[in-house]
Formats: sequence, structure tokens, C-alpha cells
Amino acid sequence: MNDYGSSAYSDTLKVALAALPIQALAPTRSAAGNSESAIALEWSELSEQTIEVLKYSLYVDDGFGVTFTRIMEEKRTEFRVEGL
Repeated sequence: MNDYGSSAYSDTLKVALAALPIQALAPTRSAAGNSESAIALEWSELSEQTIEVLKYSLYVDDGFGVTFTRIMEEKRTEFRVEGL
């Protein structure tokens, strides 16, 4: 029984689960590539994973910690954030 009425049971749903990936260490500033309006970040690739890491995502906030925007979604482990 649900909001739309009653019906026969649906087929069984089978789902495969894996352990959650470990969280990456916080990015650090690269020694080169920094300026007054840009910062170069780098981080270590995750290891000892039970599932393959396809992409890393990097978000930047609006300066107030309210709105976050994804600025990078790639496999690489370094990124230069410009326009700061």
C-alpha cells in the first residue's frame, strides 16, 4: 500500500555493494604556480582502494562557505585555481 493505492509485490532488487573509498588527504599548495590571484594545489592519489577511483572533484566556495561550485572533476592529482 502506498500513496497511489495497493498492488502486488514487485520483483526482487539485487544490489552489489563495496566498501566506501577512503577520503583523500586535504590538498596542499604546490611550491610553484602560485600568484596573487591563483593557487596551485596537489594531492596524493588514493591507495589501497577496493574500487577504482575514476575522478577526483575539487570544489570552491563563494567566500562565505555557503555555495560550493565544482571547478574540477578529473583523474589528475593537481590543479591550478585561477581568478581568486
